[in-house]
Amino acid sequence: IQSLNHPDGVFCVAVSPNGKYILTGCRDGCIRSWHSVSFEKVKEYRDLMPLKIFFLDDDHFLTVFNQNCKLWDTGKDSPSRIFEGHTDTISSVASIGPCAFLTGSYDSTIKIWETNTGKCLRTYKGHSNPVTAVTNVNGREFVSGSSDGTAKVWNIESGKCIHTYSFRGGRVEAVVPFGNNTALLTADESRKIKMWSLEKYVTNEEVLKTKITESTNPFTYEVSSPNSHLSSRSSKSEA
Repeated sequence: IQSLNHPDGVFCVAVSPNGKYILTGCRDGCIRSWHSVSFEKVKEYRDLMPLKIFFLDDDHFLTVFNQNCKLWDTGKDSPSRIFEGHTDTISSVASIGPCAFLTGSYDSTIKIWETNTGKCLRTYKGHSNPVTAVTNVNGREFVSGSSDGTAKVWNIESGKCIHTYSFRGGRVEAVVPFGNNTALLTADESRKIKMWSLEKYVTNEEVLKTKITESTNPFTYEVSSPNSHLSSRSSKSEA
């Protein structure tokens, strides 16, 4: 068993998609990169006590501290972009591919961001309490969970809530698509993991093969499979 030693408490850890590197976020304000086989330290990045680390791809990662999110290039010493707009702590991050990602916040909103420009493309409002979890389903829809006792399915391009799951267990802690997006797993304060039907609320595989252009939609998609992602820029910004 190997140990990655740090001078202070570790708040977060992430593994690169290719499995070669481990990132750790420490209380001392340092992000450390480690080789996943030799466990040797590769590089250090200085930041304000990162609370979350999230890989977008093998060469780029996000860090979260309070209501701000930063984009880093693994080969550079400082962040290349800062995403600002939330008014309270960011609780969760979900990738929509290399060009966009989602953030859920205690300000009760979810935002979608354009990675290359730092623009907020849209703000999704509907929860009455802090957003505690967010996950991408298929690049066309996503699911959010909240301390208001609900989980919501959203359409990314329209910004509309498609369906709301209501809980008696209180705060929703986690939301995870399951079974090729036919079901949704949720964790909440009821001490149970619940499984819900999801397939009738999300786009099926055949529709996902359709190319939608900017001429008819605020977002442009190039989709080839159920796991494809938002692939190019929005034609307008909505915050």
